[in-house]
Amino acid sequence: MGWDKLKLVLIAVLIAANGILAFAVLSLYRQTSTVPAESIREVSAMLAEENILVNVDAIPTQRMDRPIYSGTLGDGYAAAVAEALCESAAARTFSAPNGVVLSMENGDRCVFSDRFGFRYEAAGVASVPEAGSGLRAAGASAARRARRAVEEFLDRAMPVASAAQPAVGYDVTVLGADEESGVILCSLTQSLRGAPLARLGATAAVADGRLVHMEGAWCFAEIDGSTSSQLLDQINILYGVKTRISAGKFPIWIESLGACYAAYFQPKDDRFYLIPAWDMVYGDGTHTFINAIDGSLYTY
Repeated sequence: MGWDKLKLVLIAVLIAANGILAFAVLSLYRQTSTVPAESIREVSAMLAEENILVNVDAIPTQRMDRPIYSGTLGDGYAAAVAEALCESAAARTFSAPNGVVLSMENGDRCVFSDRFGFRYEAAGVASVPEAGSGLRAAGASAARRARRAVEEFLDRAMPVASAAQPAVGYDVTVLGADEESGVILCSLTQSLRGAPLARLGATAAVADGRLVHMEGAWCFAEIDGSTSSQLLDQINILYGVKTRISAGKFPIWIESLGACYAAYFQPKDDRFYLIPAWDMVYGDGTHTFINAIDGSLYTY
């Protein structure tokens, strides 16, 4: 056999060996990064015997692999956020139940309360329409302007991701325009690494191209730490349902299960934690948020 032919044979052998190795690595990765679909069906069948029905097709097989993130609000958190959002210094600051109120020199007002509670009122705006009543569809250009106004307002105070830590992101959904005033209402949600932040969200009102009101629960804080932890997978979470739920005569329908983050606050401390969690959605649209570390329920 000539040297050229021998080289071709060796190359073919190496390619085949690399292919086998790659297949083995991929198979191992799939085994460790996913839960068996058969196991999900087995636990769903067990729950069905307890009158708890699971939409198996809406249970993801990808394992959750997310760190715990943390940050500190600190004594200057409210003032720094308010001054950035309002582009004005604080004229007066006074305590409120479980929080603080800042009246700004330009007439704006910001209210901060427990668990990221937040309300913003622009100067001269007495009231805004409520979401869900008397709304008409906003035109495409008006919706773009409203979304841009919300983004410009939030970006004044939202931290930027660094090489070491991610930043909390957000999404803006235009709900519609009020029939009488023309004020455009938006729904705001937050996420971290693509996973929603449970119970963090707000509504905003835009008038004449600027945000004039915002209210809800919102994290403007910077993430400054992260730790890894072993997380409970979908099988463990579904098994735990049996001990938490008593269906009784009428069946309970588990519509879906999704990865999310839930905020936890250290008692008597400014430090907060964003904990990997599972969002269990029931057939009636209600949610249960389950800590992916220890399986406990979030009841906030």
